Amino acid sequence: MKTKHLLIAMITILMASCQSVEKMIDTGNYDSAVVKSAKKLKGKKKLKTKYVTALEEAFVKATERDIALVKRLAASERSEDWGSILDLYHQIDRRQTGIVPLLPIVSKDGYEASFQFVKVAKLITAAEDKFTEFLKLEAVALLDDGRKGDRRAARSAHERFEQYLVYEPTDPDVRRMRNEALALGMVHVRVNVVNYTGQLMPRQMHSELISQGLPQSSWIAYTQKLSPSADFEIRILLDRIEVSPEQVRETVQQRVAKIEDGVDVVLNASGKPLKDSLGNEITVARYVQVQAEVLTVEQFKSTLLVGEIVCRNLVSNQSEYLPIRSEVVFDHTASAYRGDERALRSIDTKALRYDVLPFPDDQAMFADALSRISPIIRGKITESVFL
Repeated sequence: MKTKHLLIAMITILMASCQSVEKMIDTGNYDSAVVKSAKKLKGKKKLKTKYVTALEEAFVKATERDIALVKRLAASERSEDWGSILDLYHQIDRRQTGIVPLLPIVSKDGYEASFQFVKVAKLITAAEDKFTEFLKLEAVALLDDGRKGDRRAARSAHERFEQYLVYEPTDPDVRRMRNEALALGMVHVRVNVVNYTGQLMPRQMHSELISQGLPQSSWIAYTQKLSPSADFEIRILLDRIEVSPEQVRETVQQRVAKIEDGVDVVLNASGKPLKDSLGNEITVARYVQVQAEVLTVEQFKSTLLVGEIVCRNLVSNQSEYLPIRSEVVFDHTASAYRGDERALRSIDTKALRYDVLPFPDDQAMFADALSRISPIIRGKITESVFL
């Protein structure tokens, strides 16, 4: 809770950083005004009066606002409000602590700011006592529901006990109850991977399939051993693998182009060069026809891994069946030409790849399909299945 309020305060200060301190005060951003004014005054010998008075005004209004809110929350007499009250006291304390090193604050015009500090140490202690009392009572009630089979209540109890131990870290009874809540909130899942494909599954890939393919949560404990305490069972069945034959298709395409290849001098009837009015020889572009052949080799092979996930609730004996598919495709094209390069089209030159690759073997493609199946499994199995 404390972290959340700190984050909100930081974001507010950042958004207001471009505003003037006067604008911040007018819009109620008192803490932003305090921070900015203090920053303008820190380390300076001649303090500007506008920042001295702004710091004083923003500090007073921020303190009055926080104290008023504390009184309203305290008047509600709701135990859950003590966390907010405690946060407000800490906010007042941080604000005052930030100003103390600057005291006394006197402007270059002789104006001295006046600050009335709230003695919050005892108030914080009293609020902590009230807040921890609330946390413990609520956690105990939630733990009782957890003992009756409500896992969510047990997890909430664990969270409250953890909050309590921030203030009372040595309380042995709370530590014991926190550990009990942790145990009651855990879900134990037995995992089994069955490979019917006939392809060898390396041990490392078997482990990765479990560690990366299953939803991770601090409230889920996975085991591959038979366990009488398991709540759920997940069976990952790799039923079959379908591998296409290696396919190679070669095509040859002819390319013919008429291109400019220099110039010819225009001759008259007597075989002499024609000249223009300036005495320059008249020329015309010379065109030639060029040819080339483009050889394209297309390689294709695919592997489809088909399976199923069976999620079984070992308490109710109800099962859910989730199909899984992972396909790997090797699709490669190589091309080359022979003849005059000038006959090639732009699309030909961009596609030229001279490397015909060896086909991956079945085991390699199986391993690739396995590596891609983890996110598929993780997407199929949501935490709602267990939590």
